[in-house]
Amino acid sequence: HFDTCFACWSDAGKLMLGLADGNFAIWDLGSNETFMSRTHFPGKHRNAITCGAWTPDGTSLALGSATQLKVSAPIANASWEGTAAKLDLAAGVSGGFQKVSFSSDGRMLAAFAGSSVFRSLGIYSVKEGGVAKNGAMRVLTPVGEVKPSPSLGSLQAALWLGPFTLAVVCATGRVKLLQYLRHEDFFTLAEESCAVTEAGVVTAAVLATGHVAIAHSSKVALWDPVG
Repeated sequence: HFDTCFACWSDAGKLMLGLADGNFAIWDLGSNETFMSRTHFPGKHRNAITCGAWTPDGTSLALGSATQLKVSAPIANASWEGTAAKLDLAAGVSGGFQKVSFSSDGRMLAAFAGSSVFRSLGIYSVKEGGVAKNGAMRVLTPVGEVKPSPSLGSLQAALWLGPFTLAVVCATGRVKLLQYLRHEDFFTLAEESCAVTEAGVVTAAVLATGHVAIAHSSKVALWDPVG
């Protein structure tokens, strides 16, 4: 019996189920093989899995719970025996981690935490660092944060437009663009905010054409990030 709280597919056809006890299960559609984490695995979550995402190559998982965000080592079964690092929510932030997404090359991670109205967005670099039992570890390093404000309103969506470009779509109709430049050991950041549609934004998504569809309660607006 699975008490499932969250589920997501990888592009390679693997289904991950996040469970209420902090464990997770994986089913491979192609091979019909299954895998389930166990309570004794070092570094596993202690609370229900609330969100997750696969790296684009399908070798690693990011999983969030009420108080922690973790990325697995790049091993075939995505077990936590080689878990990299955990990040605790800041004091006073409630609601837990709600949604995570990797950039197109898997080297950046965006994570929403907190309630839907007051949630904030953390941006992290993901890189290998050190050696664990089952392979190289994945290390998360904070590189930025976006919080709701009177000018932005609540944060409705975080969309990767490239490996190091993140668009944060806000309820007021503004988009905050974060452009990271990666150096050998650090990042520099250029950011700008622009109004692209009217207030009342509910959510947004990137289309195959590269345009961003921004949904209101009764209409959808299209925005061209390079236009």
